[in-house]
Amino acid sequence: MLPPELAAIDAQYTNDLLYFMREAPMKVLDKQGKLVTFVPNKAQRYLHAKLEEQLRLTGMVRALILKGRQEGCSLYMTARNAHKTLRKPGTSALLISHQGIATGQLFAMVDRYVNHMDPRLRPEIGASNRNQLYFSALESRFTVGTAGNEDVGRSGTNQIFHWSETAYTDNDLAIQDGAMQTIPDLPGTEIVLESTANGPRGLFYTMCQEALHGRGNYQLIFIPWWWLDEYEAATSTYEALEDEAAYSKENLSDYPPAVVERKIKWRRNKIYEFSAEGGLKAGLRKFRMIYPADPIEAFQASGDGLFEPGAITAAQANIALTDEAAPLIMGIDSAGNGGGGDRTVITLRRGRVIEEFIKVPKQQNMDMAVAGVAIRLIRERGVDMGFIDVGYGHGTYDRMCELGFRNRVIGVSFGEGALRPDVYMNKRSEMIITMAGWINGGDVRIPKNEEFHADLAVIPQEQTTSDGKRYIVPKKDIKKVYNGKSTDYLDSAALTFAYPVRRSVSGAVGGAGSNNGGWVKKNSGKSPLSSENFFRRGGK
Repeated sequence: MLPPELAAIDAQYTNDLLYFMREAPMKVLDKQGKLVTFVPNKAQRYLHAKLEEQLRLTGMVRALILKGRQEGCSLYMTARNAHKTLRKPGTSALLISHQGIATGQLFAMVDRYVNHMDPRLRPEIGASNRNQLYFSALESRFTVGTAGNEDVGRSGTNQIFHWSETAYTDNDLAIQDGAMQTIPDLPGTEIVLESTANGPRGLFYTMCQEALHGRGNYQLIFIPWWWLDEYEAATSTYEALEDEAAYSKENLSDYPPAVVERKIKWRRNKIYEFSAEGGLKAGLRKFRMIYPADPIEAFQASGDGLFEPGAITAAQANIALTDEAAPLIMGIDSAGNGGGGDRTVITLRRGRVIEEFIKVPKQQNMDMAVAGVAIRLIRERGVDMGFIDVGYGHGTYDRMCELGFRNRVIGVSFGEGALRPDVYMNKRSEMIITMAGWINGGDVRIPKNEEFHADLAVIPQEQTTSDGKRYIVPKKDIKKVYNGKSTDYLDSAALTFAYPVRRSVSGAVGGAGSNNGGWVKKNSGKSPLSSENFFRRGGK
């Protein structure tokens, strides 16, 4: 038995990874190829803190790491998992990578840790090979494999699992069914999937979406590119990009101006570098995929969506914008009492500003509950007009009409004819494309809401029929790449673009015995929405 003072030091070697990195020491090759002691950077320290916090709170680690290139996440994970096999008896760690070359590089990191650590701390090495290190005295092992082999890691039981570049694995579901199932749901076990984004598809995308929406037991850890000190440039010979001011305000406000300038120049240089073949727009999209500013941008930039990522970022950053003279419009995407989704989402938009999203969880008598919330918003916030999706919300619409608010709400079917039937295939396409033009055109403000951002990211580019009408692909096709989820926030916001609205002039708020709720156009006897029924009747 060790004396107390030595036992305390031994326990610290076992339980404190950062101490072990420094004192063992753990050696790595830096980006200049020099052998140095592993000193974690900001991204690695953040990752360490998040994993340790989850381990402390839940007893195990279940994490998804979404990051940019060369941020050191794989390096940290090899050190973390090697440390466990070097210090804890009976620990079996499995590392899987998407390519054989990458697997070899990761295993070389582990081999380097073992070869360069203090010999007094190095456990006895038993029968090992180029894919496995076995520490015989501890009966622990570190094994690596390539995801191209569906049977990799399938046999046996592991306590630690790290899957590198998950999004670039072709047979990801087979690995999930095989190697991932060798990790029991027991205290001390860890499963970590880390990757750069590779489009809105595949297991990694699906799991990130679930975590982003608070479902399941995996936490999503995002690492932004600007945390790395080396991602700076002193000079740039290229012309400044239009989004740089908004991008800096949204993402780099914690840095001194001089640092912001260097990071923006580095970003600008990279974007122009990526633009060599496909032009500036393609370069910007590639930068967002490889060096994303947030999880949604990472996946959105991988494709070619209807809503421009830069415009979304600018709209979120435009926090000082107001449009008080504009009417307040309410869009209600209702779950209804039937087979709708698990919530109703209400959007309040005033001119160029989406002011708020209100979520109403599914409950008994949903139609009545949503009607109550909508009436309160009309009375307390002065909503000028509300548009309700009557696909599932017809009960809400009927209830509000019964309560005297007929002149403050209009039922909208997403499949009905467009206000401009010569341009759009249906009302849904008209509303969504109109909203896209509103956001992409700039000088607007939207909330920084991750679920709304995710909805925007999954909408593909508009298409055109043989007779020239613009349309968005059916919702069922979008749900296929959105893990079966409905775009509730987007649909609610799009409803605020259903028909033109003018601000109420009488100040009336509806209710039993009210007049037309202030919808008489000033100096005119005609309702500002009188064109609605005309187009619903097919122009008759």
